[in-house]
Formats: sequence, structure tokens, C-alpha cells
Amino acid sequence: MTLREAKKLLEEKGLEYLLRREKKTLSEKLEEGCTPETRKFLNKEHVLDSEPWMRDGKPLHLTQDDWIKKYNGAGKVMACAADYYKAAKNGDKAVADVQKDFDKSWVITSTRIFYNMTYLEAEIVHYHGSEVIKPVERKLLIPYYSRDLVKNVLGTKEGLKFMQGFFLTDDGKEEILKTLEKLSSKKANELRIWTPSQDGRKSLPQRAVSLDCSGGVFRV
Repeated sequence: MTLREAKKLLEEKGLEYLLRREKKTLSEKLEEGCTPETRKFLNKEHVLDSEPWMRDGKPLHLTQDDWIKKYNGAGKVMACAADYYKAAKNGDKAVADVQKDFDKSWVITSTRIFYNMTYLEAEIVHYHGSEVIKPVERKLLIPYYSRDLVKNVLGTKEGLKFMQGFFLTDDGKEEILKTLEKLSSKKANELRIWTPSQDGRKSLPQRAVSLDCSGGVFRV
């Protein structure tokens, strides 16, 4: 199955259906992804930057763990979810490249979420596994969201705290929405978020965070 086909099924049937159909482990399917034309990292000024990272003229498709190893080997900081947010907020020129990548694949970040298998508590770790920069950790409550609109999530106390920890920001609802619109080039009613159910957290408590745009909808 191609990435385009997988994205179509993801949009129509949902993640759990896709995973069952493919008979792949959750970790294989959730962590596999690429930035098709560019790699995203932080430069010396701690700003999102890009440069080609291909193999035999083709884009790499790696798991989050393998991407992290590559970045560590290159002495680069793999961008976390918060870095993409910051880039959009600051008008970073690399955002245009990011948007091109969204149309071709889900983009893997260095952010990983460690879910509690019994309760809704979780730990978000930005720069997971990095040997170049110290990881940043946030412990908070993460409710179950089934492709919920981000603007609705931000309208709740728990949802706002989750998104603030997810993007390492103190911004309020309106500023977060505006920034995600810049990042994705989508409107507020096209921004959605998905988190695993409690059963999903039991089967795979660790999840790589990716950003994706398919079917006209931007998903976190």
C-alpha cells in the first residue's frame, strides 16, 4: 500500500481500521513517515531550517527512532512539534517547505507521548532521544480525541493545557488557532486532532507525534 492509499484509508475509515487491515504492529504504522523533500532541524540560531536528505535520489521513509539516530549522527537537533509551531508563529521561511511535505506524507517530529495504560495522564517528551539537546518533558492530562476539531479541544480547560504543553507555549485559544492556520495553510474548521483511546494506549503506550494534511484537513 502506498502512502497516498494509506492516507485515504486513514481519512475514510480511521487509524484503527487501517492498522487492522494492514496487519502491521502499531509502532510500525504510527512511527513510519518522512519529510519527502527536506529534513527539518534547528540551526545554530535555534530556528527551523531545511536541507536535502535523500537516498539514491529518493526520499527517506524511516521510523521516529531511526530518524532520531540519523539526526544524532549528523549532530543536528530534530525538530519537535513545538518547533513547527514556533516557526509558523515567527513567519519562518521553512514553513513553506513544511506545507509541501504535508501534502505528500505525514511529517514525523522528535516529540513522543508516553501514555498511562490505565488513566488519561501522559508525558509529552520533546526532542525524545536527542544527544544534541536536552529533552523537554511535560506531564499532563490528555483526553481521548477522535479527530476532534482543534477549536473545540481548545475550548476546554484540559484541552487548552494539553495543546499548550504539546506546543510548549503559553498562548491562549485564539493565538494557537491562528498559528496552526499559518502552519497548515488551513482554516480553523479544517484543523483536527486525534489521540488514542484507552484500549489503544494499552496496546501501544508510546506514540511518535506526526503532523499530517490529507483530504483537505490538517491533523495533529
